[in-house]
Amino acid sequence: MEINGKWYYFNPIPDGTKGILYANRRTPDGWFVTEDGNRYGKSR
Repeated sequence: MEINGKWYYFNPIPDGTKGILYANRRTPDGWFVTEDGNRYGKSR
């Protein structure tokens, strides 16, 4: 999801954590997100 020109990844899976912001790790589709959840760099 793009917010104010930055991309963020929220968990889409309805497993009790749906909607939680990914932070400081890789998303399931291979992007790295910073500690504030902003997508950083290139995928994979």
